[in-house]
Amino acid sequence: MKRNNTSPAVAHGFRTFLQRKGLSVSTQKFYCYQVERFLQWYGKDASNAQSKDILRYLDYLQNKRSLQNITRRNHLISIDHYFQSIGLPNVTAFIRLQGTKKQKIQYIFSTEELLQLYDGYYAVYIQNIDPNDWKASLLTRWRNYIVLGFLVFQGLHTHEVDALTIDDLDLIKARLNVKPKSRGNARSLPLEATQIGGLMHYLHLIRPEFSASDTNKLFLPTAKYMRVEDRHKMSIMPGMRHLNKSLKTLHKDYRKMTQLRASVITHWIKSQGLRKAQVLAGHKSIISTEEYIHNDLEALIDDINTFNPF
Repeated sequence: MKRNNTSPAVAHGFRTFLQRKGLSVSTQKFYCYQVERFLQWYGKDASNAQSKDILRYLDYLQNKRSLQNITRRNHLISIDHYFQSIGLPNVTAFIRLQGTKKQKIQYIFSTEELLQLYDGYYAVYIQNIDPNDWKASLLTRWRNYIVLGFLVFQGLHTHEVDALTIDDLDLIKARLNVKPKSRGNARSLPLEATQIGGLMHYLHLIRPEFSASDTNKLFLPTAKYMRVEDRHKMSIMPGMRHLNKSLKTLHKDYRKMTQLRASVITHWIKSQGLRKAQVLAGHKSIISTEEYIHNDLEALIDDINTFNPF
């Protein structure tokens, strides 16, 4: 990639331009980030850029960085703002991308809603459990409650949760260590204070009740959901459908567990920035993290429709 440092004057002027348009701070940061990417690629005086250069950049985003059309559209919008700010509004005026109708693919939970799911599961499926329910049901619900915490607070994949061991937990430092996988990098994530009590209860009183508690795996299946061929794996994945079914009763917009990870990563991007979110999510490529930028609808979609109705 060609490198060219954006001058402070250009960066300041562009930010001032966006402020005058009344754009939110998060949207300003997003546009500045995308424009910096373009300027680094272009490597020349931006005032000399022509429409053919923008088309070559869009081709680069598609073929070299494997970005989808909706992502390239957001890049184009950012660049369009930039050229307006330096008095060259016609560079991107006639460029259109097909197949970029923005749709909200999945509901993104707010941080408050994620906490409500976590607390709601405990209240409905553990605290108010029927005393006549058989013991295995309570064990499974407690296990699923701890699993849910890792989904809504640490944004783990379900396969990452399934692979956790007791050694991955550090309750003294309130950290969770996630091992590297083919689909993700290793990382150390902070535990929330609200998780600690439940984790201690699970480790000392619930987990030992599972029949296969001699293994080091953190989460164990009950005998009912441990298929013969999976006994050596000790996977909890076959039993996770019950957690998924329970969550559907707690929020009308809940559909599947991937929504939880998407929500957590979206909030990381907004609160801690793209690079930090990449580390926390365990993404090997920043491109994977960028895909979640689309979920920040409040900051982007209204502005896109108002200023750039392509």
